[in-house]
Amino acid sequence: MMAKGWKIGARRGQKRGQRITAKQAAVYDLIKQNPSMPRSEIADKLKMNGSVVRKHLDALKDKGIIKRVGPDKGGYWEVLVPHVFVA
Repeated sequence: MMAKGWKIGARRGQKRGQRITAKQAAVYDLIKQNPSMPRSEIADKLKMNGSVVRKHLDALKDKGIIKRVGPDKGGYWEVLVPHVFVA
């Protein structure tokens, strides 16, 4: 059973009113596969500029989907929402 305020979309679990883009979803999927993946590796795998990846990471953090735990070197990403809805 889903908690109040959640809805079913392409994937289950996204909070109502929050949507992510396909590129944000690609970043999210890589982080979910490897939470300790550095931003530079995400940029390489997705063939994106590092500043673009930072923008997508900031958007995911602002929406409460992920958060950074620990320092830039040696830290990891914590996935707070197990499934997302892609707009």
